[in-house]
Amino acid sequence: MTDSALSRHLLTIVVAAVIIFMVAPIFVLTVASFGQENHLAFPPSGYSLKWYTAFFNNTPFMNSFMISLQLAVASALAGLAIGTISAYSIERSPYRNALLSFFISPLMVPGVIIGLAILRFTALMDLSHGFWIMLIGHVVIIIPYVVRTIMASLYRYNVSLEEAAQTLGANKVQTFFRITIPILKPGLIAAGSFAFIISFGNLSVSIFLASARMATLPIRIFNYAEFSPDPILAAISAVTLVFTLIVMIIVEKTAGLDNVC
Repeated sequence: MTDSALSRHLLTIVVAAVIIFMVAPIFVLTVASFGQENHLAFPPSGYSLKWYTAFFNNTPFMNSFMISLQLAVASALAGLAIGTISAYSIERSPYRNALLSFFISPLMVPGVIIGLAILRFTALMDLSHGFWIMLIGHVVIIIPYVVRTIMASLYRYNVSLEEAAQTLGANKVQTFFRITIPILKPGLIAAGSFAFIISFGNLSVSIFLASARMATLPIRIFNYAEFSPDPILAAISAVTLVFTLIVMIIVEKTAGLDNVC
């Protein structure tokens, strides 16, 4: 066996090992969610849907699920609007590197620090925690992802199309909505989907900004796991995984992952 063939085999083995390491815990948790036992067991002695039924019949969990869903949709829309305009401006600014560093800076700060900072700020301003405060926190953490995704789409963007539209009488606003936005559609769908997923699953920021009546699903799971680590949490995780996969499939079917960047 030649050195190149040996290297390819070793690379294949390493890649397969990494994939198994990443997928195996998800597989085990999903299978365990169908168990009949009152505790997590793999493999389960019998199979049942009772923990999924328990989740959908659990009012606190379902309320938290709807709160997370509403918050994720609102955060994605707000982050998409702000991030798209910001990315478009950054790409054409002479201070591109400085502005880009500013907008992606939340990626360099742990989410716990961001949540704590917003918590302290709201306390100083005497603001009560609720949906709008959590929305602000989520928009802050998803802006970098939106900006980077849109800028990747703008990298291949042909500016001459805007110039042609303006030559034909369109103003800058008309050009932006009739030329720029349709061309950037794949990137917009991908950025919005990423923002939605990140917001829906966020815990580090949400836990500082939640209130007794405004607890997202990750917070509810975190609190529940401290006292009752039963298979209902595995069922919730499986439902969330399927929900995320559906979002990614929608992105692929509507935009195509190959067209995002």
